[in-house]
Amino acid sequence: MRFIPEYRKALLKTPYIYHSPSWEFSEAPGIAFRIFSGKPSILEPMDPEFVRDDAPQLLVQFFSEDTDFGIEDTEGLERWLGETAAHEGYTIDEVTYIFCSDEYLLAINQQYLQHDDFTDIITFPYHEGGSVISGDIYISVDRVKENASLYQVTFKEELHRVMVHGMLHLVGYVDVTKEDKEFMRGKENFYLARFSG
Repeated sequence: MRFIPEYRKALLKTPYIYHSPSWEFSEAPGIAFRIFSGKPSILEPMDPEFVRDDAPQLLVQFFSEDTDFGIEDTEGLERWLGETAAHEGYTIDEVTYIFCSDEYLLAINQQYLQHDDFTDIITFPYHEGGSVISGDIYISVDRVKENASLYQVTFKEELHRVMVHGMLHLVGYVDVTKEDKEFMRGKENFYLARFSG
């Protein structure tokens, strides 16, 4: 059974949201991958004069399901997460971060993963192989707050760690064994050091 979150059901009814003015090349500069010889290059600021309907776009979206939590610096985070994917050799088709409560994420964990415990993140990849990724990343704001206190870091630091952790899952990293977890923690630290936001 494929999981279709509430926000995505609404988007299916209103496809225009995928072409909001903030992503129109001619109306506002943003971020996009430039594709040469089929491979993604580094992220570059888009030239507002570069108007093409078929130009590839970096598409990272942020939603909240059962909380009024709002993300700050969306452009900086989009750039950083896109650079993370590009550094790992991937291009983003569409990645959506959904912020929610412990209870909301627990229900997803129980229904779709058959786990009966709280978690800070669940990642649903929608791509199958290849170098283009898409997926939904659910993050419990409650868990991020608690873990920030537990690890004595700021909420923002912990949030960014969890966000990049989700992106690393989308590009194929796992954290099943102790070695996996240590490796992913090293990757998280590497990308956190590169974030200038």
